[in-house]
Amino acid sequence: MKSNIILIGFSENITKNVAKRLSLNLEMYYADVEDLMEYYLTSPEEEIENTCGKNYLDGLKANIMNEISNYENSIIYLPLSLFVNSNNADKLRTHGVITLLDGKDKFIEKLYKKSTDEERIDKLALYNRLKFARDNCDIDVVLGTGNEDKCYKKTRRAIKKYYINLLKRKK
Repeated sequence: MKSNIILIGFSENITKNVAKRLSLNLEMYYADVEDLMEYYLTSPEEEIENTCGKNYLDGLKANIMNEISNYENSIIYLPLSLFVNSNNADKLRTHGVITLLDGKDKFIEKLYKKSTDEERIDKLALYNRLKFARDNCDIDVVLGTGNEDKCYKKTRRAIKKYYINLLKRKK
C-alpha cells in the first residue's frame, strides 16, 4: 500500500497548513517540497532559469522528485506547478496517494472574467494546471471555501474514505 499522502492545491497556504495538521494528526512525517527547493536554490526560480537555463532548472526539479520518491509514511506538500508534469505525476503516483485540494471552477472563472488580458494568461495557465491535476490525482477534494479548518476536515474525511475503500477492494 502507498505510504505517502501527497497534497497539491489551488491555495498554497491552505494546502500547506492542511498538510502540516494532517501530519500531526496522523503521526506522519511532514515534508515541504518548497523548503527542499529553497535548500537547493538560493535564488528565485525565474532567476535560476535566466542565469543557468531551463535545462538546469528542470534537472534540479527532477532531482527533487527523485528525493521525495524515497520518503515513506509522509505527508508531502507539493506546489501545483511542480506536479504538473507527466513524468512527475507518474513517479509520484507510485510512491503515494495524490490528493488535490481544489478550487471551484466557478471561482476560477470569476477571477478570469475580472482579469486584464495579461492576467488572463496566468489564470488560463492555472486552470490548465488544475485540469491536469484533476486528471492525475487519486483524491479530488473540492473546497469551495477558504476556511482552513473546514478544508482540513474535508480533506481528512476524503483521505479516510479513500483508504477504507481501498481496504474493502483488497478483501
